[in-house]
Amino acid sequence: PSLRSIRSEVDGDLDIIVAKCLEKDAKDRYPTAGALAEDLDRYLAGQTIRARSRGRMRRAWDWTTQVPIVAALVGRTTADSSPTHRRFQTGVLAALALAPILLISAAVYRQRAAAAMPRTIRIAGGLAGGMYTNASTELASKLEQRTGVACEVSATGGSWDNRQRLLEGDVALAPMQASAVSGERLRVVAPLFYEVLHVLVRDSSDAEHPIRTFNDVKGLPIAVGPSGSGSRRVAEMVLESCALNPDVCPRIVTNWPALIEEQIDAPGKEADTEESRVAMICIGPGSDLVQTMLAQSWRLVPLPNGESIALQHPTLRPMTVTPDDYSGASLDAAGVKTVGTTAFLVADASAPDALVQRTLESLYAEPLLSGQIPARRAAEWQGLAFHRAARAFFDQTSRQMPR
Repeated sequence: PSLRSIRSEVDGDLDIIVAKCLEKDAKDRYPTAGALAEDLDRYLAGQTIRARSRGRMRRAWDWTTQVPIVAALVGRTTADSSPTHRRFQTGVLAALALAPILLISAAVYRQRAAAAMPRTIRIAGGLAGGMYTNASTELASKLEQRTGVACEVSATGGSWDNRQRLLEGDVALAPMQASAVSGERLRVVAPLFYEVLHVLVRDSSDAEHPIRTFNDVKGLPIAVGPSGSGSRRVAEMVLESCALNPDVCPRIVTNWPALIEEQIDAPGKEADTEESRVAMICIGPGSDLVQTMLAQSWRLVPLPNGESIALQHPTLRPMTVTPDDYSGASLDAAGVKTVGTTAFLVADASAPDALVQRTLESLYAEPLLSGQIPARRAAEWQGLAFHRAARAFFDQTSRQMPR
């Protein structure tokens, strides 16, 4: 023990000198009586002493090696072990004995936590009136009826906004496009529905250059969705593949209803700027918005090189808008070639199994969401980063399918 632990009034420097005299290893003590006398003279004269206090790490090690079991392991004598050291040893041995019980208890707790439903289920939606908002609202209603747990739907900016909210823990479930589903923390609960890129154009009576094909949009401003939306992301991927950067085709960020109302505001442009004649909207086939636009002066144009674009962006695939998607729009019988993607319902990897299980049961309960991919087809998806409970659900669905 230190001198000051016995005589608290002793000066710190004198305590250091005494501790150096009592070091166990000779090399750590004063080499001669003269060296000790010199340091005592410096102390009495109020000068800086030569001895130095042992560092905290050294003191901690010395104390630890006085614990009997530690001393036995490092080969030191335990003659200087105190009751405190022995109590410490008893506590460590008791903790080691209890460790298996604590580990088992922690595992049981984690298992129960994984099976527990949250008190409130928060689901991300999307833009007002959009497919994500409608789908999330319908799912929330079905989930609340099935579980009795309150469900809340939050309006968001779209896929990438939903991704961020899910990572930050603001929501438990979120619909998002395939390009937004990445990283170790995001897990697919279910594929929801397909989304198709609609390239819509309209010719004004005084237009110098009519738009007959997609190649004719070069140099024209293009209406796209907000930056946080999946629709905007798909449009940018396609425009990049077609070498139509913002310098060639300026982007007009607008809400889609404005295209119907013909009230386009282009940031940085004068009020009398020519309204947009081109819009790229990635939305489910049969969309009410597109149906309304086609009933006005808008028309669909094919997207060339859909296969090439899909090869450059694996989350896209060649797709066709068929006449059945928009009855009364006088589409060509062969349909309109374009590209599309898939919307998924996503959760955090740590989401409770019970939440995912109840969500899937609610999702596939009749009636299904508009355009929803059926469970038997969802079960065929391979290579997706499914949540563990979702994988078990679809494995069971596959086993129940007729062979």
